[in-house]
Amino acid sequence: MTARQVSGYDEAMSWFDAEHTAVLAVLDDAVRHGWHVHAWQLPWVLTSYLNRRGRWREKAAALRTALAAAQRLDDRDALAVTHHLLGRTASALGDRDAALDHLERALALHRAQGDRRGEAVVHFSLAAEHGQRGDPDRAAAHARRALAFHTDSGERTWQGFDLIALAWFAVGRGDHAAALAHCREASALTDDRDGLAHCAQITGCAHHGLGEHARAVTHHSRAVELFRLLGDRYREAWGLVLVGDAQRAAGRERSAREAWAQALELLERLGHQDCAAVRERLDQVPVATTAGEA
Repeated sequence: MTARQVSGYDEAMSWFDAEHTAVLAVLDDAVRHGWHVHAWQLPWVLTSYLNRRGRWREKAAALRTALAAAQRLDDRDALAVTHHLLGRTASALGDRDAALDHLERALALHRAQGDRRGEAVVHFSLAAEHGQRGDPDRAAAHARRALAFHTDSGERTWQGFDLIALAWFAVGRGDHAAALAHCREASALTDDRDGLAHCAQITGCAHHGLGEHARAVTHHSRAVELFRLLGDRYREAWGLVLVGDAQRAAGRERSAREAWAQALELLERLGHQDCAAVRERLDQVPVATTAGEA
């Protein structure tokens, strides 16, 4: 047997589309045979793919298997990594208590191991979780701790993501000028497509907050395009929601409905709880009110 050569991101995602169920089946074999190292590492390998395809429940189930394997091994590094990934997955599923519990366990494990890099990445995830909880000040404090480490270590891509997080929390505080400044700085640090997609989205939110709705539509549309190229279905869908919000604020209600309808279709495929928020938007702008839009 020879290893297959993969030419790039798109081919890798296509391979996972075709083979991820087989990889999960191999995980079951690993558990049956007591191959605990494989049983925790296989979900780790799959995590980015499952996240971008919105397969969070499959991801959570695989990671619970990984956690049990890491506990049998008594491998503190494996436990830290797996608790971190479980925390991020619980956050995506909206399980706030489980998310915080797993992330704090991961942080404590990395700290006990003296793993500052691991701590920094978990601080980034804690920032995101506290942002979801509506606490932008605590979120920003975690993001600054992550940024301090990544600046000292010269990890430019991570610096970019930390600044993107700070930009998002600035939007949450209504400080749109600071959000735009953080996004400009982040864009200069990284050419990572995921980072640039988030920059575009947050820039759109800042312009929306400033009442610059046409500019917001432009940046949100760019974010949707980038998330679509990444195959990140949830963020593509939420980007379309934001396009619709900006279009409605600009007085283009038919265009808003079109964007929201596309978003709802994607979210329904994912079975995501955000469907309700999109349906509410559509109910607020009936089809009859959009017929005369130029």
